[in-house]
Amino acid sequence: MAIEQLQDAVARVVGGDAAAVATLRSGTHAELVDAYAAAGPQVLGPAAVVRVLEALRSEEISPSQAQDWASFVRWGSLSGSGPASRADVEIEYDPGHETVVADAVARLDELGDLVDGTITPAEMEQLIARLR
Repeated sequence: MAIEQLQDAVARVVGGDAAAVATLRSGTHAELVDAYAAAGPQVLGPAAVVRVLEALRSEEISPSQAQDWASFVRWGSLSGSGPASRADVEIEYDPGHETVVADAVARLDELGDLVDGTITPAEMEQLIARLR
């Protein structure tokens, strides 16, 4: 895959486009690391997390897609297996909103777990309100 496509996908993911994670999966580990480095510093802000939460709420994305997105922006890795599953990139959170962003990302990363694996509509609204 072209480094430019992966670079664009990294920027889209950090901007809150959970569907762009699928593009990241098409690259190799080395390509993804190179694309991340070429994209320059990536900072995750509250607006990106709200975008993912709203897409989840409106069912534009599945809980699995939201969880994959959260795993990538939280751990720098892609869930599952494959050549790019351990991306080993580090995404910074907006320093002015780090705690609220980290809390929401952690909550999204729990989707699908046996315990705390769903987000109720009320909790969704609370998360969005805190991020705004």
